[in-house]
Amino acid sequence: MKSCAAKIEGINKLKSKALSRYLEDEISKEEYNNFIAIQDAEIQKLTQNKEKLMAAISTSVDSNVLDKIKGIVSSALEFKEINRELINRFIEKIEVKADGTVKLYYRFAGTSKILNELLADVS
Repeated sequence: MKSCAAKIEGINKLKSKALSRYLEDEISKEEYNNFIAIQDAEIQKLTQNKEKLMAAISTSVDSNVLDKIKGIVSSALEFKEINRELINRFIEKIEVKADGTVKLYYRFAGTSKILNELLADVS
């Protein structure tokens, strides 16, 4: 990203020099316009590359955070007893009917909520 920004800055300096040369009648308007068009295309390409890099960086997950999440999930799956935290993390609600049957509503359908909780624990 820094190299893209440096290249864009360099191109802008070249464009400024070309403008000075044009204003001093060292180059024609056609030469100036052609040069500027080429440089603008290069700037656009560099800007797109910079945006792609930014998107890739923003979507990648830090490996340390991923390792911590794996640790939390592993410890949650290696339970020896069922406690309140475990129930709250994996079970949304428990219904007990009058005849004594139990119905569990798991949170697995909303995995984003579980992931958010895990990320909150890591932070």
